Amino acid sequence: MVSKLKENCSKLLEKYSPNIEFTTKTLNTIFSYYTETHRAYHNLTHINDLLNTLTDKGLHLENPDLIYLAVWFHDIIYDPQSKENETKSAEFATKTLKHTCLEKQQIEYIEALIIATAKHNWFDNQLDAAYFLDADLSILGSETAKYDLYSSQIRKEYISYPDSIFYSGRKKVLINFLQRENIYYSKFFKDKFEAQARKNIQREVESYS
Repeated sequence: MVSKLKENCSKLLEKYSPNIEFTTKTLNTIFSYYTETHRAYHNLTHINDLLNTLTDKGLHLENPDLIYLAVWFHDIIYDPQSKENETKSAEFATKTLKHTCLEKQQIEYIEALIIATAKHNWFDNQLDAAYFLDADLSILGSETAKYDLYSSQIRKEYISYPDSIFYSGRKKVLINFLQRENIYYSKFFKDKFEAQARKNIQREVESYS
């Protein structure tokens, strides 16, 4: 998986920069972040899952490269004790991508996509953004065993917090999803994941009661 991901990321970066030194350094930096030891869920497996989901034949991205770049950078800064991960990840992406041939408007769009993952609010009514945000939450609608693994991985990332604080915060986040009219914005993800996501979330919420 790692070698495939490196090839994927490298080709994407090289497409927008002829500077081999830059692309190599950026590639190594990206992988160093996603392999940090405290990441049980927000790691390369998560990136791989997102990329696989977003390349589904049922999806038709208008600007796939921008979405894929957002995937690579959206969790690059991840500190479970911080509330600024999305903002810092967006800033990191902007600072890095300024050295490419991407236009300012394209970089700002990637930045907006990353910031939107903080609350998963669909900000532009364009399907690309909906697909990106929905893919990031596709784990919620996975089969029971995979969801339970995800839940346990999130607990590991927040291991510094005692059970009482973690479960209270986690329950609040999950209930917010249940209270939304739809967890997913696009028809593709609603049809595929909505019902199972609600079952998984409800079951986890009830386990904290």
